[in-house]
Amino acid sequence: MEREELLKDMMLELKEKELKDKTEARELMAAQRKADRDHMLAVVQAVSKSIVDLISLIKKD
Repeated sequence: MEREELLKDMMLELKEKELKDKTEARELMAAQRKADRDHMLAVVQAVSKSIVDLISLIKKD
């Protein structure tokens, strides 16, 4: 009986570690997606500013 309980405890511990690993991986992927979105927003803002600046220069001429 003690051996069965030990095996159950070991299996439970392994499942908990597996769940923790999956959670950490999801959190890491979510953080990466957020960083990608932030970068894309910065690029779009920079390009938009460049276009506005170019239009302003063209209108001055």
